[in-house]
Amino acid sequence: KRPFGGENSATLISSILRDEPEPVAELSPGLPQRLGDTIENCLEKNPEERFTTTRELHAELVGLRGEVTAGQAEVSRTRSKATRLGFGARVLLAAALILVIVAGVVWFSSQGLGGSTEVATQGPQIRSLAVLPMRNLSGDPEQDYFVDGMTEALITDLSKISALKVISRTSAMRYKGTDKSLVEIATELDVDGVIEGSVIREGDRVRVTAQLIEAATESNLWADRYERNLTSILALQSEVAQAIAREIQVTLTPGEEILLTRARQVNPEAYEAYLKGQFHFYKLTSSDLETALQYFELALEKDPDYAPAHAGTALVWATLSQFGLVSPAEATPKAKAAALRAVELDSRLAVSHSALASVRAWGEWDWEGADEAFQRAIELNPSDPD
Repeated sequence: KRPFGGENSATLISSILRDEPEPVAELSPGLPQRLGDTIENCLEKNPEERFTTTRELHAELVGLRGEVTAGQAEVSRTRSKATRLGFGARVLLAAALILVIVAGVVWFSSQGLGGSTEVATQGPQIRSLAVLPMRNLSGDPEQDYFVDGMTEALITDLSKISALKVISRTSAMRYKGTDKSLVEIATELDVDGVIEGSVIREGDRVRVTAQLIEAATESNLWADRYERNLTSILALQSEVAQAIAREIQVTLTPGEEILLTRARQVNPEAYEAYLKGQFHFYKLTSSDLETALQYFELALEKDPDYAPAHAGTALVWATLSQFGLVSPAEATPKAKAAALRAVELDSRLAVSHSALASVRAWGEWDWEGADEAFQRAIELNPSDPD
């Protein structure tokens, strides 16, 4: 019996992280207590409470095997036939044998014994990814903006890897709430792998579960859970991207390693206002653009040095001008000032350069300057379609 269950991979991961398995003694009343304790120890959620190495588990299983052997001898003496072992001892023998074999295989593999490990070290050939919209497990639809923001952040971080093609936010968000299979989605987007996950926000704490699935086999290549305060949310996003990069064994340039590892702490109120600004900006209506601008300005009130909010402000003014809602004479200087400030604060933020490029191209008709800024944005984020 599997200790955890779920209707899909996301709920299964949630069950693994949250639920306690049914006690082994209830599942098999005749099972010796020591074996039950060993199994439950392997299922402890706190890593510090589990066996820390396969050597430790192996030693415990050897001890169990010794008890089984002694038990067999006693039964043989009293009953004259080893085949009269009780149900509990038979279960113990079978379970111990299986666990010893598994532990032995893992241990020998970790020691480089028992043959070549060349096949095991070859990662899956994934060079294109789609990050599907993460699920909002908070039970509050008002948190959709936050979950969408987490999805976009992961797309942005992965897009910094030049060896990896990452599907854009616009294409990925079409699958929000879809009932299509992962194979169908991967085929439509022409990708090797798919990332799906969920977000739970409780106050200032955020828990993210994510998993990487190989499209061709629908096999789960990697899954993990992360929990942080909002102040460290940027570090959380970078950690997920780095873990995925390691799993699929893509080669990172020194610059890309820097981009993925650098993550400043952020003012939670500024970050939340920024995500709400993004949420409204993407709707591209006149009222939503005005609302987005208000949220970006609120973010800058909370943290005047928050570069993404300056970049967002620049994009709003540039878009208002392009839509004919504000005159270029009013919008262009404001957009340019915000974009330059964004670049000044964080020259490695691709959106800062693309915002500046938009202002130079459509506000100032500065083709050479726009080309320079666009090229820099592409260097920093090769998969950014904008």
